Amino acid sequence: MDLKGLAVDIGLDEEEVLELVELFFETSMSELEKLKKAMNQNDTETVAETAHSIKGAAGNMRFEEIYELASQIEKNANEKILDGLMANVVSIDQELQKISTFIARITR
Repeated sequence: MDLKGLAVDIGLDEEEVLELVELFFETSMSELEKLKKAMNQNDTETVAETAHSIKGAAGNMRFEEIYELASQIEKNANEKILDGLMANVVSIDQELQKISTFIARITR
């Protein structure tokens, strides 16, 4: 993750961006749990809404991989198709773990 580049892109200093990344991580982990629960309950409306939320936050933070994964989940959920989407959820979780590792490394 390029903290300096992200800071320049969104017009903040690195410390402010780090705070946003931490907030994004915490919020996204919470949203991910909500997404998993909704998927297990076949609640396509909540899946679509939660994926949309994750997608928007990821887009704002320039986390393209998470953005694309959440976008696909949202699209399919809007079409009432949840089959095969758990792989995307797992991939989002893996991407969030990479962000967590980055945060831990930079805040030591």
